[in-house]
Amino acid sequence: MILEFKIENFLSFKEKQTFSFEATSDKHLEDYYCVEVKPGVRILKMGIIYGANASGKTNLLKAFNVLRTLVTRPKNDKYESTGFNTFKFDKNYDKKPGSFELIFFIRAVKYIYTVKLDEFKIQEEKLTYYPSTQPAEIFSRITHIDSDLVEITFGSKIKIKPYDKAILEGNTLSNMTALSAFNKTNIDIPELKKVFFWFKNDFERIITPKSTLGLNYNSYSYREQAEKNKEFKLELLNKADFNISDFKVEDNPEERTEDENEIRRRFNLERASKNKLSFTHQIQNETIVEEFEMEAKDQSSGTLRYFGLGNILHKLTENNTFVSIDELESSLHPDLVQHFLLTFLANSNKSQILVSTHNLNILEEADNARKDIFWFAEKNEAGATKIYPLSDFDIRKNLSFANAYKAGKFGAKPKLGNPFIEQTNAATK
Repeated sequence: MILEFKIENFLSFKEKQTFSFEATSDKHLEDYYCVEVKPGVRILKMGIIYGANASGKTNLLKAFNVLRTLVTRPKNDKYESTGFNTFKFDKNYDKKPGSFELIFFIRAVKYIYTVKLDEFKIQEEKLTYYPSTQPAEIFSRITHIDSDLVEITFGSKIKIKPYDKAILEGNTLSNMTALSAFNKTNIDIPELKKVFFWFKNDFERIITPKSTLGLNYNSYSYREQAEKNKEFKLELLNKADFNISDFKVEDNPEERTEDENEIRRRFNLERASKNKLSFTHQIQNETIVEEFEMEAKDQSSGTLRYFGLGNILHKLTENNTFVSIDELESSLHPDLVQHFLLTFLANSNKSQILVSTHNLNILEEADNARKDIFWFAEKNEAGATKIYPLSDFDIRKNLSFANAYKAGKFGAKPKLGNPFIEQTNAATK
């Protein structure tokens, strides 16, 4: 589980900003919202961030996603970009490196992973863990700027052969992390393997309003997945009042052009076919079948959006996974958003979600939530994002959080001008 994430000089984040899942001393709804990963360490399962458009909410989620990509996707070309973009509104910061620091737990063991980087180089990298009450270094890495060569040093508790160390150093390009290089290197370092697989298996990619949510997988893998969690998804859809009694996934191979088929064959992609999804609705005594092409263009449908989110929710309840969702409310009724979050809380174990939203219904229902799950993002006059939690504010007990937010008590709202526009074209004179 993630405890804390620090970001510096990335996109709209200029000065170092910290997002935390650490629970406050509040015991409200403890069993639903908190997990005690080890005695005295309580971590929240949910974070919800509000803010005006372009305030930096999405950039927070992107930061998580960029870090995941840096760890799980090795580079093949040492001149390729790292995917890191610095703060552009200050020339001094544009030339400086930025950094990520993630504090997380794998089972009851605490890890701290730090990366210092710019657009083309991983300058420094460090992984520390706590096998006992005292920290121990797993490895640290530096990239020598003049030669672009990487030097990796392992802590005293880590058993590694000199030959294996040399192989890892040789495979770690200047623009990739040592963790990602480990994934493509035929050596065994249990401490690195455990952390790499946590990032790969328990740390999901960002879900955006345009994400297909698994709906355009190749037919074989999607049908297999759909059957595996079919009972779960049907129950989820019924409780969400979609009136769907069944669904079916089928191949639709004739929909692909010859060019598409040739490209898929050339790159050994699994099936040269598209998927077709059908929902069965039982309306009184009549059975109605509704069909969709399972492509991104269909995602404007709230039914398909929630159906796709069912894949995510199933993973969150079956495994211990971190998922970030940008604009969860996209195409969904506000009550459905609330229902999704409550279903997650009631059925998950040690999973976590971080959600950006404009849906104030969640704040209005804050009596059924905890104050420490809410965060705000706001840009200052220099265009830099600041993030801060609702728990920083001293709010009297019966005050509506939503009304206080609407009134500007917490900031993180758009500053809107007069709605009247001066007409200067000839037609208005």
